[in-house]
Amino acid sequence: MSSFDPNFCFPVPYILENDRLKLKPWNPEAHSTTFVEKITPHPELFNWLPFGPFDSRETFDPWFSGRILSQKSEVAFAVFDKTREVDGNSEFAGMIGLLNASEANLSAEMGFLIILPAFHRTHVASNAVGLLLQYCLNAPNSVSINETGLGLRRVYWSANTLNSRSIALAQRLGLKLEGVLRWDRVLPADRAQFGRKEALRQGDPRADQPGRDTARLAICWDDWVERGAERALQVMQRVS
Repeated sequence: MSSFDPNFCFPVPYILENDRLKLKPWNPEAHSTTFVEKITPHPELFNWLPFGPFDSRETFDPWFSGRILSQKSEVAFAVFDKTREVDGNSEFAGMIGLLNASEANLSAEMGFLIILPAFHRTHVASNAVGLLLQYCLNAPNSVSINETGLGLRRVYWSANTLNSRSIALAQRLGLKLEGVLRWDRVLPADRAQFGRKEALRQGDPRADQPGRDTARLAICWDDWVERGAERALQVMQRVS
């Protein structure tokens, strides 16, 4: 068992897994080199994200340390596909995590989802999201260790309204669209094609940076116990 401390406000298991996938708390020394090597040829993976792309650990490590590791409300997991092996080990498939976690409100936001192109349109994304939903929403006093969770009341998901694939993935796993936050984010200047198309008013403090509308989806504890857990499991078990 690893002694690495992810510095998260909730207990973090050594591993979350099913028969297809496993998630391990992100340890920079164990996972970051592989991640950077895999994503460098694919800067398009960051088109919908407000951070990145990264081309080396010299650019990735400061971001990870400042954005995730130093914040007790954030945690990241390395994603491994157990149906594929490299040198006898499950193949690295990407990253997923939680942000804005609140002990006071028993809630967390799902994010940091970056799945490598070789695993797109497979079981990987749905199982990664599903495993995190189980971790967050299952009751902490479940009888099976595989069913034990944090007992959170709410897990939510934020997506650019133009990112139909992200919204569809969340909805397949049972998250419900709650609304749209207009002009919610200021995007980096190089993400103009992923933002709103209206011309900004004269004098805007960040006139070179586009704005984004955000779709907010969520699943709550009562959704989860009223067949939400069953629905998520069915999606996770579906043959791609």
